[in-house]
Amino acid sequence: MEQTTITIPTRYREIRLASRPEGSPTLENFELTDVDLAPPGPGEVQIRNLWMSVDPYMCGRMMARESYVPRFESASRCKVERLAR
Repeated sequence: MEQTTITIPTRYREIRLASRPEGSPTLENFELTDVDLAPPGPGEVQIRNLWMSVDPYMCGRMMARESYVPRFESASRCKVERLAR
């Protein structure tokens, strides 16, 4: 029987809000950052994102104006829905 080696990543990439857009968001409003990944603790599992959803409501979370959803904080990762395994 062949043994399978599983490589567990120790780093991942985050998309962060670098600045609040004025009008439609552009690439300059975001930054891609490499982050150290802690190993899973007891009762935790590590997943790999396959797809991320970027929805229109997220524009309201990026802007400095009032919105029905809480705003993203600057330099924080953008929380999105995802499909993972």
